[in-house]
Amino acid sequence: MLSQLVKPEIIELIKEKNFVELKDVLLDWTPADLADLIYSIEEEEQTLLFRLLHKELAADVFEYLDFDTQSNLIHSLSKENFAEILNEMSPDDRTALFEEMPPNVVKQLLTYLSPSERKIAQQLLGYPENSIGRVMTPDYIAVEEG
Repeated sequence: MLSQLVKPEIIELIKEKNFVELKDVLLDWTPADLADLIYSIEEEEQTLLFRLLHKELAADVFEYLDFDTQSNLIHSLSKENFAEILNEMSPDDRTALFEEMPPNVVKQLLTYLSPSERKIAQQLLGYPENSIGRVMTPDYIAVEEG
């Protein structure tokens, strides 16, 4: 909804190459709204807009996108940019992304991960496909009863 209200303004900022103001505007958006905005603009503009997001927000937005859009963005980002996003993604969403890819691509992408994130990814990918173990998240908290 929000993306439709201000889409013309966003497009205008892109055309004017007013990236400083555009970055400021995008900071107030939720990841879900940013994903909706990305779907509603041209592929070239998608890439530009996505590159303006800081890595934590970009990782959150990336998780909301469908595989085809993710794939287009992966191809348009540098290895370093994509590695940062991949390392920021939640383990279960990263595993879901890997499941959509050929094994040789996954093997390459695993090298982009930090040692600790690689260990988590390999652990989750080690579970059988369509099993609970494969889609679970290792991120949890424990609360002491008191």
